[in-house]
Amino acid sequence: MRRWSLESIGTPFPAAQYSFVAPARLAGGREAVLKVGFVHSASDDIAREIAALTCYGGNGAIALIEHHAPDGALLLARARPGTPLADERDDERATHVAARSMKTLWRAAPTTDLLIPVSLWGQQRLSLERDALPSALDAALAPRAHGLLRDLLNAPNKPVLLHGDVHPWNLLRVGDEVYGAIDPKGCYGDPLYEVIAWLRNWPAGLDHFPNPSDAMQKRVEWLSHELGYPVEQIAAWGFAGLFLDAWHDSLRNPSDPYPTHVMRCAALLAPLAT
Repeated sequence: MRRWSLESIGTPFPAAQYSFVAPARLAGGREAVLKVGFVHSASDDIAREIAALTCYGGNGAIALIEHHAPDGALLLARARPGTPLADERDDERATHVAARSMKTLWRAAPTTDLLIPVSLWGQQRLSLERDALPSALDAALAPRAHGLLRDLLNAPNKPVLLHGDVHPWNLLRVGDEVYGAIDPKGCYGDPLYEVIAWLRNWPAGLDHFPNPSDAMQKRVEWLSHELGYPVEQIAAWGFAGLFLDAWHDSLRNPSDPYPTHVMRCAALLAPLAT
């Protein structure tokens, strides 16, 4: 508290899982949020988050007030009202808000070794060809997912700074129709890597929709309209990324049911992807 002259630290936010995150008040009464990584192994993640937030400068993302990377500590501006985009039940509106946020966050990546290239994630996913396919995944889709991701990673593009995890709980309302991003992962690469997280996360659940396949197709079309990329290209990134993420996560934690949901999302995107 002495480092940043904090007058008080409130009760931690219950939604935070991987860090201590709590409201705080600075000397003079300014509201803020204190975030501290739980474990030492998270220090690299915090350093990348600091690098990304510094680059954003409060434009499209919640502003970074102070930071101390050795302690894994960040002091952030308090979002008001701070409600997550997950509270928006109109999926079309939420998707357009998310897509506009993606475009705002895309910019030339800073010259620092802290950021992770998307190509590294891609190489890790492509290396799964050497591992057994979990039984919950559709074996018929595996070669296509690998082939598409290989083509996408080799396609010419202009790498940009990416948030890396744009989903409905990482966008907080900061005004009328304005949202700020939290928890950037600090990566860079093809802009459409950004759609993977959005196509994976459904606050009300896929079964909330009478026709999940139609709901997924509409999401892709809305993203295409807002981002200016073809439907097929957006679906290709979503399908390949989600299928191989499901494979990776199933191997890492076989008892976790979540990869089954991710695989379902990938299967819904497969007919749209080329």
